[in-house]
Amino acid sequence: MPTRRLLERGLRLGVLAIVAPLAVACGRGGPPPGGPPATLLKVATVQPGQFEAANSYTAVLQSLEVATVRAQIQGRVIRLAAADGTPIQKGQLIAVLDDKQEQAQYRQALATAEFDRITAERQQFLLQNGATTAEDRDQAVSEAQASAEQVRNLEADLAYKFLRAPISGILGDINPEVGDLLEEGDTLVTVAANNRLWIRLDVPSTLGYRLRPGMRVDLLAPGNPPLRKSGAVSFVAPDVDPESQTVLVKATFDNRDGALRTGQVVSARLVLEQGQALSVPVEAVNVKAGQAFVFRVMPADQAIRTLKADPSIPSAVIDPLEKLPASSLVAVETPVALGQIDGTRYPVQKGLSSGDRVAISNTSNLRTGSTVTLQR
Repeated sequence: MPTRRLLERGLRLGVLAIVAPLAVACGRGGPPPGGPPATLLKVATVQPGQFEAANSYTAVLQSLEVATVRAQIQGRVIRLAAADGTPIQKGQLIAVLDDKQEQAQYRQALATAEFDRITAERQQFLLQNGATTAEDRDQAVSEAQASAEQVRNLEADLAYKFLRAPISGILGDINPEVGDLLEEGDTLVTVAANNRLWIRLDVPSTLGYRLRPGMRVDLLAPGNPPLRKSGAVSFVAPDVDPESQTVLVKATFDNRDGALRTGQVVSARLVLEQGQALSVPVEAVNVKAGQAFVFRVMPADQAIRTLKADPSIPSAVIDPLEKLPASSLVAVETPVALGQIDGTRYPVQKGLSSGDRVAISNTSNLRTGSTVTLQR
């Protein structure tokens, strides 16, 4: 029996010898005994990045050069020589109007002009030989000049029957069809030179001092994927609109690939300034009462020093941290001053240093002094 009791006692001591080190090992780097479990989260490192201060606008693309083709004379459309939406060169034929009546008048005018020319030459010959008067010669010359002018007028009318592109570009919608009657001044089509486009931006006058030609403007046009182009400010108005208190800015864009269209609605981003700044992901930022905060993640000993330097932090927050191993990780809520968001990151103006680690997940579960574990 004594031997059995000795064996049982030895077994209990052996179990304790195994369990005790395991308990110590499991508690290393975690919360203090009896404290809440550590929050599992991801972190990002604060580091410098390229940032741009920019304002966004909605704008409508316009062609730098648009021409409207109108009928200069009445006529019925007998032929369309070009199609809607196709490229066209300056002087290229678009449509032909019926010119039968003008052709008949032209032939008659040519015959009359030839007769009057011969008559004027004959009167000049007779005058030189004393066979007619100067008055008769002058009358014949005047009639010859008038008939020649009539020929030129009819030639112009005939030319108006052929409607041609005044500029190179893209044809719009040709409204009339073959057989339609056009009156003088009626619109046939518009031609837009889409190789260069421009947009109008009404920029608040408070930014007027920062505006200058050459500033970059980025376009984002709807699509799948969206179409992106960059251009530049080509004009800044010298004055402010008294009603809207805005400054008119025009920006131009190269469009030789024809990817954009006149009248297309796009998003425009006017880049006011570029530079380097520390940055944090948007996921790291929380806002309370208008103040932005992030949770810095740091070793417990650093957290204790940081919190003790802040007189607003009560000892009830700091005391539990002093029981943690120095290598334990702790979250510290930190107020920050941020710039304008750029994509998925904020530029940091104040509150963080390069190399700081900030929580980017489970931030709603964190408080100053929360112990954390990094997610691998």
